[in-house]
Amino acid sequence: MIQALINASIAVIIIAIFLYLCYALGLSMVFRKLGEPAWHAIVPMYNFACLIRVLRLPQSWFALSLTPGVGAVYSVAVAYRLGRVFRKSFAYSTFWLIPGSPIGMLQIGFSRQSMRLEVLDEPKPSIKELQEKLGKKKK
Repeated sequence: MIQALINASIAVIIIAIFLYLCYALGLSMVFRKLGEPAWHAIVPMYNFACLIRVLRLPQSWFALSLTPGVGAVYSVAVAYRLGRVFRKSFAYSTFWLIPGSPIGMLQIGFSRQSMRLEVLDEPKPSIKELQEKLGKKKK
């Protein structure tokens, strides 16, 4: 029984490391495309802070994205901006760049599609706009 738990734990750790390496590889390619050093993608938490900076979003969003409750909205906002730069839809950004981020980052990292760098010059996305898109707006 205990050996089975140990084996399962080792398997989960190996899968988690593999998924993180896929995410870091994809993010390093994204960073390279956006003019950021690729090694920033390797360091957990720092990579998300760098992503927020590269996307020209307020740095306060990093702390807010870690806050329970409101963090999901800010994480969606960051993913939405990144998706828009790489010509992806809101639905793609919400799914493939948040829970499916290892696969999504690899997809946009290997993508040869042109980027929309003018998105970086737009004002930050409105939180109310994102809540409407997520279907949480109160009537």
